[in-house]
Amino acid sequence: DNEKAVYAILLVSGLGVGGIVIPTSVITTIICPDDLIATITALTLSVRVIGGAIGYAIYYNVLVQKLTPELIKQVSTAMVIGGVKEPEVIKAAIELTSASLTQEILHLPGVDGNVELWQSIVLAGQNAYAMAYPWVYYC
Repeated sequence: DNEKAVYAILLVSGLGVGGIVIPTSVITTIICPDDLIATITALTLSVRVIGGAIGYAIYYNVLVQKLTPELIKQVSTAMVIGGVKEPEVIKAAIELTSASLTQEILHLPGVDGNVELWQSIVLAGQNAYAMAYPWVYYC
């Protein structure tokens, strides 16, 4: 529905990152003494990589904190509506959904190859991801 808006946001964010990272690397290389160019270049690259790792860790934790309750709510609701009421099976389906192993849900007791129930469980997992994923960008 909002594919054009997504591309616009990605373009602006890409320009913003490129507008900060590239000039900083170029300026530090230009202003440093000739005998330290390799060291300065390595340091700026190291800072970029460490910053990226920290950012990824933060974003991942935000996603997990928002995704877990959504998966519990939506997948368990879909399974109870579908007639599966065993907590161990519901927990297994939530874990499989979070690991993107949705094909394995077909083999769980209570689902037993019921494609219609499986599709509703997968849709619930997709909705949970759709509800949780924007929080990565809000933070």
